Amino acid sequence: MVRMRSTSVSDGTFVFGYGCAAHAGNLVAQDVAKLPPFSLALRNSLCATVFFLRCGRPRTLHADTVARSVEPGRRAVRGLQAYSRTRWVGEARTISAMEENIPALRHTLFANTLSANPFDVPDSVTEALEAPSRAAIGQSTSFLKTLAAVVALLEADAAPLSSYAGLFATLRSSLDTHFIELPPTTRAGLQRSLSARFASFSDPLVALAYYLDGFWSPARGRLAGLVWTVREGAAGRTLPEMRDAAILSLADGDAARAAQLQAELSEFLAFAAQPSRADSWRRLHPRSWWRLYGAPALAAGGGGLDAWGEEEDVPPDIDPGDVDAIVAQLLL
Repeated sequence: MVRMRSTSVSDGTFVFGYGCAAHAGNLVAQDVAKLPPFSLALRNSLCATVFFLRCGRPRTLHADTVARSVEPGRRAVRGLQAYSRTRWVGEARTISAMEENIPALRHTLFANTLSANPFDVPDSVTEALEAPSRAAIGQSTSFLKTLAAVVALLEADAAPLSSYAGLFATLRSSLDTHFIELPPTTRAGLQRSLSARFASFSDPLVALAYYLDGFWSPARGRLAGLVWTVREGAAGRTLPEMRDAAILSLADGDAARAAQLQAELSEFLAFAAQPSRADSWRRLHPRSWWRLYGAPALAAGGGGLDAWGEEEDVPPDIDPGDVDAIVAQLLL
């Protein structure tokens, strides 16, 4: 895939190429599974899930326990979820389902001890329901659910290209002040993984797309200093540096053209950062995306950054009155 992308760009078939954003997020989830407490949470969740899904008597007794615990008017406990590497962020699905089922599973094992003919329970399953395991699962679910939501948005067909850099950067930055239930070393490891996957899969024009979308204006200041590098200690670049590299690429060596694009971009960023524009960017996010990325001049690098259309540039099959509904599907 990497060779196909590079060849397509070098022979002029495409302006640029980048790796699948959703796949990059899924690889972050695989990196996450190697860090504590995620590794313990996944291992114990798998032990309990496999036992209660594949063994007949435990599965039946657990199903009966769940059925009896349902309260009128409340959502029933969802079933345990087997783990699959081919499912996007499958770790989140398996661990969060395990967390939801822990009370019913503990009740199931207790009911088994009262049975006249109890079934054998492996030590690994008993350990999966004890306090250390429950704590690890509880610590893991919040970040994994957030990562799963990010990947789900990125793999949506209508997700703007700006979401690639925007979501990876905001998730990485949020680890400084949020998810404090995780150990500091784990949060640092998560940040390194996000950095490496984005640096490996992305392209400077992805960073430019992020700066051309006013929706991300409130976050740009705190994200500008993040350095994205494939491996720790290696040379990396910030999003502003990637953006400037993209402009130089579009200018194709023409210094005057590059300076003009830089000046127009500066004017746009100043306009987009006005507090009075924040609500407009949220409401018109998909429409502004169509304008920016639908402009042939910008895509070809032959027109200024101010060469955007108006309402008629919205694709004819999209009713402008449905913009609010579309925004609800695209934005977190």
